[in-house]
Amino acid sequence: MKVAIVGGGIAGLTAARRLVDAGLDCRVFDRGRSVGGRASTRRADDGGLQFDHGAQYFTARDPRFVAQVEAWRSRGVIETWNGRFGVANNGTLEPKEENPVRYVGVPSMDTIARDLADGLSIESEVRIARMQQRGGADGGSSTKRAASTKRLTGSSWLFRPAS
Repeated sequence: MKVAIVGGGIAGLTAARRLVDAGLDCRVFDRGRSVGGRASTRRADDGGLQFDHGAQYFTARDPRFVAQVEAWRSRGVIETWNGRFGVANNGTLEPKEENPVRYVGVPSMDTIARDLADGLSIESEVRIARMQQRGGADGGSSTKRAASTKRLTGSSWLFRPAS
């Protein structure tokens, strides 16, 4: 089965990684120059300045995600962030005592996306103009969903990148 994932952020890359690991033929389409979505890093043209754009850190609570975080950490993809956090209240900054463990990509947040994307089929700088169902598994009904829990045949969807 061929699967198209629209969006190369962390969720899209995670979905693609799981599908490829399960043996499916998967391609990720992303409108950016590189993957990452909200976990991306911007760099100046001269290479001297960079900053994380969107997510500056993340937390992990779900046991399945904690396992992924530990795998990234063991490979040096991420580290804990021991920054100081507080709450602005009436012109004063009050330290926030209870803080969850926060993680950051090393050396930048886009390292996480690059790790997930390694070995995946990625189409960058692509804008999907429309998706059209063609003779799907349900006999060609007029459903408007791009995805469902029903199994779709390999030729159920036709993707046309914008020109």
